[in-house]
Amino acid sequence: MKKTTSVEEQDGLLIGHLPQETSVAPMILTLTLISLVMVSILLLLTFNSIDQVAAEAQYERVRVAFDVETEKQEKLLLEYSFWNEAHQKLVKQAELQWADDNIGSYMHESHGIDLALPLLADGRMPVVFVDGQALDMDARFSLEDGWQNLLQQARLNQDNYHIASRFQRIRGHDYLLSLGLFLDEDSELPFEDGSALLIAQKIEPSFVSKLAETYKLSGLKLVDKPIDAPEGMSLTDAQASPLLHLSWEKPTPASRYQLRLLLPMAAIFLLLGWMTWHIVRIDRDNLRHHAEHLGQLASKDILTGVSNRREFFFLANREISRARRGKYPLSVLMLDIDQFRQINDRYGHSTGDAVLAEFASLIQANLRESDIFARLAGEEFVVLLPDCDVDTATETAQRMRNLVARQTFSTPANEEVSFTISIGIAVWNRRDTIDKLFMVADDALYAAKRAGSNRFVIAGAD
Repeated sequence: MKKTTSVEEQDGLLIGHLPQETSVAPMILTLTLISLVMVSILLLLTFNSIDQVAAEAQYERVRVAFDVETEKQEKLLLEYSFWNEAHQKLVKQAELQWADDNIGSYMHESHGIDLALPLLADGRMPVVFVDGQALDMDARFSLEDGWQNLLQQARLNQDNYHIASRFQRIRGHDYLLSLGLFLDEDSELPFEDGSALLIAQKIEPSFVSKLAETYKLSGLKLVDKPIDAPEGMSLTDAQASPLLHLSWEKPTPASRYQLRLLLPMAAIFLLLGWMTWHIVRIDRDNLRHHAEHLGQLASKDILTGVSNRREFFFLANREISRARRGKYPLSVLMLDIDQFRQINDRYGHSTGDAVLAEFASLIQANLRESDIFARLAGEEFVVLLPDCDVDTATETAQRMRNLVARQTFSTPANEEVSFTISIGIAVWNRRDTIDKLFMVADDALYAAKRAGSNRFVIAGAD
């Protein structure tokens, strides 16, 4: 039977060990997971940054919403403070009906103004409207502290038509106040009496809810305590003391899509890892096949397909090491075709090559799987017989000689060729190297040739 060698055995002849699939797969998996973790961290940091920017933008939107409401209230105030008839009816004549029709119930119903009153320079109020209703003038009503400062601020605020606004608590309610000096329509300057008009809206849950709906501020509401987070704000009074506290839902536009992005990304990375491993495995298989092919070219005789001289000595050295450890015998047969040159001269070298290949197949088919058969050069072959003493080796040599002598070999021209072989037998003495054993068998072969061919000679025998 044919003697074969593994890729690892061929390594001693030609190639080194190929990378193992079991060592490559964990490396690819590790690199894939590391890449996945790093990219996930970068994405999470990016998501966090996006959410933070969104939170800052939401804070700015809430602030802008109150600024816009303040500006709307100031524009409404300007329509009356820059109207001579309003100054005449509210300050000089204090006509209650006109005041109710224009700044009392009208402003409350049409614009949501909860507090409206004309204000004289000395602090007197000719009429006061609270929630659209005129207060009895005998009722005690006070703007409490700070209205003088607001009045002074309005006097100085020429760029905004002498109008000023702020948040203030009055009679237990929090208001957005806007105060504007009455202006003469002709001169566009404040009247000499220093009178002003004040309007205000209560900052209460209904107002905040409407604000949230108008400006799409999700979850905006009043709270009892300040919120120390991006989703909170405090409105201050004239002394910069917190007056009102607001909170809203934290915007998380990126966080909503984290799983939608991370899961497909993880799937893509795992797919890429599997594809990489698959490509490496294919490449490794191709490399193994190529290495095996190169191993065959480097270790096998091209003509006959049996081991060449290089592989024979590699395998024979291994068998001697095993025989030395196992203490079993080992023999070598040197074979040479008798008068092979005459075959080449008569039939040509192509026929000679065909005869050599057929001869090698015949010998190989009649050997054990453990035997090592090789072509050395030309018509010279060698067989290493593990676990064979001199008697077994002699029996094998005789069987081979008889087998070849009875065999006829066909030529490409359908001619039959027959020949004999000579064999030299050497038995290992447990001391010699394979090179020494080889030389002893070779000397025995030449002794057989000199003795007339078609025979075998045992080295060291009389």
